[in-house]
Amino acid sequence: MRNQLLKFLVSLLILIDNCLAAVLPETLRRELKWGQVNILHTTDMHGWLAGHAHDKRYSADLGEFVSFIHRMKQLAQEKDVDLLVIDTGDLHDGTGLSDLTDPPGSWTNDLLTNVPYDLLVAGNHELYLPIVMNDTYHNFIPFWNGRYLASNVDIYDEEAGMYASFGEKYAVFETPHNVRILSLGFVGSFSGGSDKARVLSMEASLRQPWWNELQELKDIDLILIAGHFPVHDSSELDLLLLKLRKEFPDTIIQVLGGHSHIRDYAVYDEKATGLQSGRYCETAGWASIRGVPSFTSSKVNPISSYSVFSLFSPLINYPRKILEASYIFTNPSKFSRSYIDWNRKGFVFHSKVHESKFDTSEGLELSHQIADARRRLNLLDPLGCSPKDYGFSEVPRNASNSIYNLFESEIFPKIIVNKSRSHMPHYIILNTGGIRGGLQQGSFGLDELFQVSPFKGNVFYVLKSIPWFIVKDLPYWLEHSGYLSIFDKSSTLPGDSNTVTETLTYTKSEPKKVSYGYWTHDDMGDDGDDTIHLPVPHYDSGNYLCSKVNIHLDIEHYPQRVDLVTTEFVIPRLNYILNKLVGKALYTKEDWELYFWREDGRHSMTDLLALYADKYWDKECFSST
Repeated sequence: MRNQLLKFLVSLLILIDNCLAAVLPETLRRELKWGQVNILHTTDMHGWLAGHAHDKRYSADLGEFVSFIHRMKQLAQEKDVDLLVIDTGDLHDGTGLSDLTDPPGSWTNDLLTNVPYDLLVAGNHELYLPIVMNDTYHNFIPFWNGRYLASNVDIYDEEAGMYASFGEKYAVFETPHNVRILSLGFVGSFSGGSDKARVLSMEASLRQPWWNELQELKDIDLILIAGHFPVHDSSELDLLLLKLRKEFPDTIIQVLGGHSHIRDYAVYDEKATGLQSGRYCETAGWASIRGVPSFTSSKVNPISSYSVFSLFSPLINYPRKILEASYIFTNPSKFSRSYIDWNRKGFVFHSKVHESKFDTSEGLELSHQIADARRRLNLLDPLGCSPKDYGFSEVPRNASNSIYNLFESEIFPKIIVNKSRSHMPHYIILNTGGIRGGLQQGSFGLDELFQVSPFKGNVFYVLKSIPWFIVKDLPYWLEHSGYLSIFDKSSTLPGDSNTVTETLTYTKSEPKKVSYGYWTHDDMGDDGDDTIHLPVPHYDSGNYLCSKVNIHLDIEHYPQRVDLVTTEFVIPRLNYILNKLVGKALYTKEDWELYFWREDGRHSMTDLLALYADKYWDKECFSST
């Protein structure tokens, strides 16, 4: 009912957009609320360090973000408060800038060392490929000097001949204002990781010897959990919070989450909250905390302008409290959160400096390095011209302008062809997580290919001649088997945190228009987005794409046998479903054979869009004028 009401309101807002334009300024922004301890948070950047060149809402590059950090640190000094900068994983797999290098992510990792992070944690995308994992372990993590956390991740160190912790199990440090912090970093459970990595469950992690060391820690004022898991509906996080609250019954806990690519904020109890800050360099998350007992300041009232509801306020709705025990808290804390649109104008606004004084030498140099890297990787060279916009989660999956529909109805059946098996009826199957974003009308290049699907290692295999009685209901079971977990999906989850990829509906010459974009509802309300947008609906992508090729069904006719075509990532999932359907372990990985292969090496999931454009779209975009 709530989603239906939201969609009705969205439709109504779009209908009266012209009326709104007459009274709304170009951009409506909310001020950030400062506390004693403040946090800038990034997560799931996936290589988008150059920003979104075709979308002004998220157009800042990483260099401008570094300038923003420096300006905010100056503000923090003026206010006499602490500011921390934290990332919670998935730094690559998403753009040509991160994925065209050898090993993938190596250049972007070097660029990210220019960001003054206080803490980092791995994501699942750091742990899929051994070459990426080893490069991160040997060349990236040591740079952070104990600030890269991996509480539940070990990898096999071939040089040492044994398993070693991917990062630090925990870290304890003090801020300049005497706040003593215990920090932990976890990766949520996921499938398909390298066999050289061990990702322990939360239950197993809490039995490790290092956990007992935490009980000996004294005078902890704040616990930071940097986790690559959602801040809501994560059983692993729930277990961790319950355990921590028993050990630290009156300590403030701040969770920083990720993975599911949404903006979100969770309230766990009166002294524990969680922030999640979107995806793809679209969001810089902001969390602030007041009421830290040991915080010391040289000013009488350093943050007198701080304005935020206490979590005891009746205006805040608690949809869920995971902490079952009843605790009596002393010195009640106050929390705030904001989701900052990733663009220069917003960064300048919150920095409280004139735009001419915003850039720092560090930020400008990093922007130059990013632009140079893009040139060296030929990311600006056009590969083709998209005839229209193909939307991601903002349009229905079966719409003619859906990127999912483009792959399912056009690209899969026309490009993934094996001449020796083309006569056979077959399904071409891919998990929807294999597609990561939409495509805009106009010229596109290598960067856009990886933004749509960054999985260069995904090539296609076939399971031949499966009896029809086994696979006749396969499309249904792909969606309803329950095998595909939330951690295998990549699109934004259904709910009130909405994202769009369409271009802005206003320009500088049209100052009265308001853009469509994020409109987030979380446990603290609906005032978290720093920029006020008109909302757009989110459409669920489902779990799988399934193209039916040469399969024509009616009451009297159906194929006797069918080929199944999919990528290596999906094979274990299909084997699981098929074996469930036949009631025994009939199919294994060894039964699958290579299906789609080209001499020029362009046969991966990432290559399909360019191959299709070569055959069906213009190479260059021609102006109609």
